[in-house]
Amino acid sequence: MSDELIAQKLATLGRILGRPPRVDLSLHSGTLSKVALLEPSSYLQPTSLKRIILFNGLTVPIGVAIIGRGIFAREEHLPAVEASKELTLKAIYSRSLKSAKSLSIDTSSVDLYSDDSGEGKSYTDLLKRPDIQAVIIALPIPNQPLYIRAALSAGKHVLSEKPVAENLKDAQDFI
Repeated sequence: MSDELIAQKLATLGRILGRPPRVDLSLHSGTLSKVALLEPSSYLQPTSLKRIILFNGLTVPIGVAIIGRGIFAREEHLPAVEASKELTLKAIYSRSLKSAKSLSIDTSSVDLYSDDSGEGKSYTDLLKRPDIQAVIIALPIPNQPLYIRAALSAGKHVLSEKPVAENLKDAQDFI
């Protein structure tokens, strides 16, 4: 693809966003080999988690994080994310590093976050990552509202496996 065509496509994306897009361009031997969009997908598709097609069919998978490490996270969410071409598991968060490690089989490709991981590895730090557009929350019902609110405030898409709150009033507060 020519530099001119890339510039045109980036300009089009900039018009959609209303500002220049944040992208990571990787070159190999002077040739563009990879384009990664560093934008929350909500800027482009506010109601869905679909692939973002940028250049001649090149797609940027949606970066997701799994929050929690329970049975459903391990047996349903993790296999579904790993099997999907549209999703890329970027991070796992749990209250302890030990439990975060227990969910991830290959920790070399996934960043682990926990309350005891030290500086730069908290849930708040995870939510600051522009390459994570969505979180899958697999926590006990009483704990979910705090994590859901934080993720929504950070502009992330949220998939909650259980009821989002213990009661109707708390659930309506999300709307």
